[in-house]
This record gives sequence, structure tokens and C-alpha cells, in this order.
Amino acid sequence: MKNLMIFCSSLVISTTLVSCASTGGAGAPSKTQAFALQGCGAGAVAGGLLGLISGSDKVLKGAALGCGLGAIIGYSIGKRTQKYVDAEQAMDAEIARNQQNTRELKSYNGKLAQGIRTYQNKIDTIRAAKIDASAKQTQLANVKSTAQKQLNKAQTALNSVNKEIVVAKKQQVTYTTKTVVVEAKPAKAKKRANNNAKWKAEIANLEKEKNILNKHVKSLTALSSSI
Repeated sequence: MKNLMIFCSSLVISTTLVSCASTGGAGAPSKTQAFALQGCGAGAVAGGLLGLISGSDKVLKGAALGCGLGAIIGYSIGKRTQKYVDAEQAMDAEIARNQQNTRELKSYNGKLAQGIRTYQNKIDTIRAAKIDASAKQTQLANVKSTAQKQLNKAQTALNSVNKEIVVAKKQQVTYTTKTVVVEAKPAKAKKRANNNAKWKAEIANLEKEKNILNKHVKSLTALSSSI
């Protein structure tokens, strides 16, 4: 019951934040601040709910962490949105951004896959070597240390990509909604429809590379644990 009361309190606070972010007039927050406040409010509700499910002291912690993550994502959306003059510019810029992110992630995944193979080969070679157990353990420990560093980097990259995908999807929905209005010129309407489809496809490509990265993270985790 106590946890439910705490969660309800966080819900009230988050609702207030979203209301403040949505209200115009003097003293109203900027677009970037508004998105951050809205993200904080939504994140607090989600985090608080997870904390409620988990139990006891995790309600406020979940709400706080959810608010922080939501604010970061909301701030990113606001910052990017401020740069765009219209929906067409937003589409072009976001599509290019998604393509660049996918290229970079694909390249990183390739290097990571090669690194995992190299670590595994080293482990197999060390274990098969006819050396004393102490030397073997030292060499394996060195490989594990290097692999763990790569795992930490990969996990950080995975977290960043997950956030980027959330922002990209929100942007896509926002600007797709803005271009739903029937255009006077059919050619322009067709171009926007094609851009919307292309934008969605690029986000899907980024998600595909993210899933590959996720597999690499699991592989590195298993590899490190096996040593």
C-alpha cells in the first residue's frame, strides 16, 4: 500500500511536469526544455511502475531513473527539432542521420565480430599450449581483461543506439503526422510519402544493426564468463 501511494505521488508530479511543459504563455519553457520535461514525466511513470512491481524501496529509484532517461531522450528530440525549418528538412536530415548511424554501427559490428573471433582463438591456443598452469592462467586473465574492456564499450554503444532509435522513431511519427495533410501538388505529396517510407526503412536498418550488436554483447559476455 505504501509503495502504491509513493507511485501515485510520482504520477501526480509527472503529470504536473507534462502540464507545465505543454502550457504556453510568459515564462513557458523552450521547445527543448518542454520535450525534456515531458520525457521526464513519462519516464518517471514508467520507472515508478517498474519499481512498484519490483517492490519496496525501488519505486522512487525507478521513478528517478525513468525521469532522468526520459529527460535525456526528450532533450535530444527538442534539440534536433529546433534546427528544422519544416517537415521536409526534418525528413532529409533525419534520414541522412539514420543512414550515417547505420554505416558506423555496421562498421563497428564488423570489427567487433573480428575481435570476438580473435579472443576465442587466443583462448583456445592458450588452453592447448603446453605451459604450466600459472602461466596459462596469467595469459587467460590478460585476454579476459581485454575482452571485458571491449564488452564495456559495446554495452555503452548498445545503450546509445537504443536511445537513438527511440528518438528516431518519435521524430518519424511527429513529422509523418505533420505531412498527412493532402498537398495541392500530387508530385510533392508523392515525394513526402516516399520519404516517409524511406525514413521508416532506414530506422529498420539501424534496428537490424542494433540487434547484431546485441548479439555481440551477449557473445562477449559469454566469452568473458568462460575464462
